[in-house]
Amino acid sequence: MKPSALAVAAVLAALELPAPQERTSEFMLGVLRRDGIVTPFAAFDGRRWSSRWPDDIKGRELPISLPAVPVRWWGIDDPPRTLAIWRDGERTGNVTLTSVVTTTLMCEPRLALKTDYKAATPPPPPFERPYPKDGVVASGDGSIEGVQSVEKEGTTWNQVAALLTAAFNRQETAASRAFTSWQHPVKEAQRQLVPITVEAMYRAPTEDPDWTAYYVEVVRQYPPGRDDKDGCGLATFAHGWVLVGAKGQSRAFISAKVAYCDRKGVSYMLPFGLIRANGHIYWVFQFSGFEEESYDVAEVTRSGVETHVSYRVGSCPA
Repeated sequence: MKPSALAVAAVLAALELPAPQERTSEFMLGVLRRDGIVTPFAAFDGRRWSSRWPDDIKGRELPISLPAVPVRWWGIDDPPRTLAIWRDGERTGNVTLTSVVTTTLMCEPRLALKTDYKAATPPPPPFERPYPKDGVVASGDGSIEGVQSVEKEGTTWNQVAALLTAAFNRQETAASRAFTSWQHPVKEAQRQLVPITVEAMYRAPTEDPDWTAYYVEVVRQYPPGRDDKDGCGLATFAHGWVLVGAKGQSRAFISAKVAYCDRKGVSYMLPFGLIRANGHIYWVFQFSGFEEESYDVAEVTRSGVETHVSYRVGSCPA
């Protein structure tokens, strides 16, 4: 006998998760690449998030040194020179900013920062996509908590998956109908007979102690059709959040995309950590694939998901 959705939600909500530490002053965030390049992407002034670092250098007068960087680009009053490295919830050291540099991120020219960082393993060629990251860097005091990975095929994994199917079906239908000159070759009723597969799942507390947030990446794969090239069948990819309450409630905020098994145009989330500031909890993460990349700050509550920062790193031709 399968447990009801209410019973599943109640069990999940009872799980105890560690609470992040509060940040009480202004700070800025950047992403640390394995080659030592840092891309600033977000700043918090004590109340609000902003993204001031330029995401396009066309037509700009570019600074030639760190002191020449406009103060407003940092998003905080005191431009930092040393940043703490955070990875998987642990502070792994510091980096010192050494200069500004024009480099290629994804396939576009960008202004970034050089540091004295030396990776433990040799960095790959600069054209690798997505380029590996060694953490997020931050100014100021306070910690950046890790985001918990849920054990694959464990009890929690399967219980959250059980809450996903209805929302996945709705979003797949909407994504299939979004095409103007193409129809999905598999009828809606037949699509819903194909099982979904959860490929990634993370969890974190919310500001409400009665609610837990789960980030999920889910796929429904179809066998190749007669017209599919190289035996690569259609697939529907979905990602987003599932909120689970202590009284049996559950809410899903996911979106879906119809693609092929080669996963072109599909992006994935890399969690950098959790930040608590001004009484709120924020997810900090990378969203990337072969074609594009962004760095995001989002607040997940029982009411929904609010994106405070989405910094466009760059894109590449499909």
